Amino acid sequence: MPTWGGKLLMNKPVLVCAIPLKKPSFYYLPTSCEAVELRLDYIDNLGLTQELKGVIEEYASHYPTIVTVREREEGGSHFVNPEVKYEILEFSKSVGALPDIEVNLLSKYQRCMGGILPRVQYCRDTCLARMLMHMN
Repeated sequence: MPTWGGKLLMNKPVLVCAIPLKKPSFYYLPTSCEAVELRLDYIDNLGLTQELKGVIEEYASHYPTIVTVREREEGGSHFVNPEVKYEILEFSKSVGALPDIEVNLLSKYQRCMGGILPRVQYCRDTCLARMLMHMN
């Protein structure tokens, strides 16, 4: 299973190819892509189905993978129930993918750690730094 450890420690940019999935499907990436970001908020009626689990596992077994489910307010395509979003990100983490965690999800599910927090999100919430300090 590809991991992020080596790529993040190389002190060079990582070329991440974003894939806005409209249905759970696996596609091989161009050879220039070093990692993949699965944008799952493009899927209608998103839920953690067996089909979606299989697709996330497939990507995570081939590429370092980021799993993103954006809120509409953050540029997402569809509304996604926060409980469903949390389940998907936790499952993604369990198979070796890196969840993209937004501030509003982190503030609701403080146990949702082990992912990435985009800097644009981090800068919006001045209380986030205090919240993160109390979680460690």
